[in-house]
Amino acid sequence: MQQRTSAVVEGMLADINAGEAAQAAARSDLRVLWDSVLDAVADGTLDNRPPERASHYRIHEVASVIGGVQAPRTAEDGVRHTYLRVANIAPETIDLDKVKHLTIPKERVSFLQHHLLQKDDLLIVRQNGSPDRLGQAALWHGQLPDILIQNHLARIRPHGIDPRYLELVWNAPSTLRPLRPLATSTTGSRTLRLDDIRAVRVRVPGAAAQAELVLAADRWKDHVDAVGALLDDASRAAAALRLSVLARAFSGRLAPGGTAADGDGQLCTMSTPGVPQLRPVVGHALGVSVDAGYEQQEFDF
Repeated sequence: MQQRTSAVVEGMLADINAGEAAQAAARSDLRVLWDSVLDAVADGTLDNRPPERASHYRIHEVASVIGGVQAPRTAEDGVRHTYLRVANIAPETIDLDKVKHLTIPKERVSFLQHHLLQKDDLLIVRQNGSPDRLGQAALWHGQLPDILIQNHLARIRPHGIDPRYLELVWNAPSTLRPLRPLATSTTGSRTLRLDDIRAVRVRVPGAAAQAELVLAADRWKDHVDAVGALLDDASRAAAALRLSVLARAFSGRLAPGGTAADGDGQLCTMSTPGVPQLRPVVGHALGVSVDAGYEQQEFDF
């Protein structure tokens, strides 16, 4: 009986593992899909539209670029400020759940005023130990007042280009691929020079075309986010199902024939839920790097 129960458990766990592998494959496809959308925004071909003639500009021609500040350790007396770190920045996402604060000496407050973030600033990961993190960017929407950024970030302030369009184009693999190899290396970290960021060339169509591309990309983003939410739900369900199978097996409530008896004696059959098969539907799809598991270093601000 024990051997039979063990075989049943192993079969159920194998089904759950297969379902999780399918989820992982779907997430990878979803990432490839979104990257292909970003590249299609960058070259103006999203949704198979013929790209209009457009000029290419270096970033410093359509925006100002400065690095974050390297402030002294928090002072006992001064002005308290919130600041953002690399840990707060992901592509097109700013996580404000864990922000840090420091007190700036009064004599340095006026110097730091021009470093405060403004709505529609684009925040760039400038220094990190993981090459895949370098250059990742997210738009600041003015969620909090009087915010500074750590010196491992850079700020791009658009003045001749739609901010959301710039965010999409900047995060495109075709934009970041040639930039990342330019990073200089130090022990355990890589850094993008501000001059290399300023020299990045982007395609800048007319304002109407920028708006159309942003609207089309955001429609794709809604679909991508919806499928991502479904995958998150499936991941949580798989984890709960694994715990349930193991708990019922150890408590002797696992029924024969590949089923598990629930609390009121009913039988529920285990199966692997289907996962939508995604494929890029715009002009081209590009592979993406897999996170190498680098644990980001945090440095004093």
